[in-house]
Order: sequence, then C-alpha cells, then structure tokens
Amino acid sequence: MTKVSHITKVCARFVPVLALYIHDSKILSHLDINECVQTSKVCHAQANCSNIPGSFSCQCSSGFEGDGIQDCTDINECVQTSKVCHAQANCSNIPGSFSCQCSSGFEGDGILNCTGQKYLGRKMCF
Repeated sequence: MTKVSHITKVCARFVPVLALYIHDSKILSHLDINECVQTSKVCHAQANCSNIPGSFSCQCSSGFEGDGIQDCTDINECVQTSKVCHAQANCSNIPGSFSCQCSSGFEGDGILNCTGQKYLGRKMCF
C-alpha cells in the first residue's frame, strides 16, 4: 500500500496551497486556492478578479484605469481629445462612464444628435 502525505507548498504571491504527494514524488493532485473568493478583497473595489493556477489577476473595470490591485482611477471621458457628446450637448463625468445631455432648447440622445433651435444670423427660429 502506498502512503500519501500532505505537504504545504507556497505558490505565487505567497499563498499556501495544499498538495498531495505519494512517497515516490509523483504529484497526485494540486489544489488551487481561488483568491478571488476569499473574504478579504485581493483586487481594488473597481476591478475584476480572475483566478489563475497558483495566483490571481486583477483588471480595472471598464471606465477605470490603474493596476487593478491598489488603484483604479475613473477615466474622465469628457476631457478626452475626441468629443464623446454632440456639439450641442453637455458632458457629465460619472464613475466608470459619462452622460451626454442636449443643451437647453435641443432634444436628442446627446451623443449622435441634438435637434431643435436653429439660428439664422442673430435671430432664433423655432
């Protein structure tokens, strides 16, 4: 009968992982710990965690940038060089996204169109 012993190994990021070995040094199984479901958060609150064998990976959510672990900063889409809103709309930055609203007197989605008041010279036509 082959004896099985329990040995604790340390994998990436110093996370203890339990591995089962038989005495002839062949690995029977390697149990990975999913760091993403641990009680203490391993990633930033605005990041997504992915478990990989022996470790984990953090990536900031859409609309945020940073290392995913200690930093995920909101991207202010309203100050980007390419305009995200229609020329007759106002842009408002919101965490992870933005909002476009047509200016007073105009209607539309604020992104592709804002229709309404037209100006002819100095007079306003309705």
